[in-house]
Amino acid sequence: MSKKTISIALGLLLSGSALMANNDKMAESLMKLRAQVEQLDSQIDDEKYAYRASMKSLSMQKSELDSMVSRESLKIKQIQKELAKVKKSIQEASKNSMGLTPIVNDAIDTLVATIKTSIPFKTNDRVASVLKIKEQLKSSLITPQKALAMVYNSYADEIRMTKENGIFKQTINLDGKDRLVEVARIGTAMMFFKTPRQHSRLCF
Repeated sequence: MSKKTISIALGLLLSGSALMANNDKMAESLMKLRAQVEQLDSQIDDEKYAYRASMKSLSMQKSELDSMVSRESLKIKQIQKELAKVKKSIQEASKNSMGLTPIVNDAIDTLVATIKTSIPFKTNDRVASVLKIKEQLKSSLITPQKALAMVYNSYADEIRMTKENGIFKQTINLDGKDRLVEVARIGTAMMFFKTPRQHSRLCF
């Protein structure tokens, strides 16, 4: 075999080896690319799932807030209805001051029941304030007319409270102990509280 033939054969052999090596590298690169594509597909699926879950959660929160707003509106209407009844009773009993006493007591009982079913925001103080009117009337410390005016103002305070938002300090019973906490109140629809060492918690 001539040297020329041997050189050609060696050249072809080396070229073939280089081509096989390139093919191996290409196959390896394709496998890496395929793995990256699969990983990206998986990430996209995860993002889609997280997005759907987030939208579902937001939808549920919206429904819950809509329900709270609806309940709050109903509560306001109930208080306003009771206030209208008190006004009507006042007109009917205005000529007889003694006739105002049972009307005042009924209005106080209704308001106390409303406060007790409302959010637990300074409930004891609010109830005590209204019952004090009843006690003063019973003890003749105030006239029926004065008591009626005070009850009317208490109703107005409850209506005003449904429209107020704010941060307050309040003592609550937590794990069997009275604790002073910071309270965030949204009308009378919901209330959050936070102790110095805890995260915020929904109270109502």
